[in-house]
Amino acid sequence: MGASPGFPDCRCERDHQTRLFWKPLQATVLFVFDVGGSVETIYERVGALDVHKAQVTACVRVPDSAGRRDPQLAEFSTTVAGLMALRDWLAAYRVTHVAMEATGVYWQPVWHILEDDFELTLCNARHVKQVPGRKNRHL
Repeated sequence: MGASPGFPDCRCERDHQTRLFWKPLQATVLFVFDVGGSVETIYERVGALDVHKAQVTACVRVPDSAGRRDPQLAEFSTTVAGLMALRDWLAAYRVTHVAMEATGVYWQPVWHILEDDFELTLCNARHVKQVPGRKNRHL
């Protein structure tokens, strides 16, 4: 389905940006099927960011040599140097997918620094807070 006459197709802009900067990820993905037929996607090397005005709190969960997943936490400033350090820190853990929770416009510089190297997801803070289950700051 295309856009109506006289209205731009907003998907085209994002598709173009994705093709322009797209590069394949070497991600291990596990698909889990439950009895009801729904599918849950599990990524092996993930990161999560909580973005604020002056700092970004980052958490990664990657498997260690014993197969355990202990969370690794770090904080970075939102300056260019701080965001470049964040990018390097995520790359050092060989993270493939990053989810970020942010309100306002503070997520935008973080997104621009990370978009070429990681598969990004922006989460609405209101929706994340309504997810049932344990409420902690770790993945």
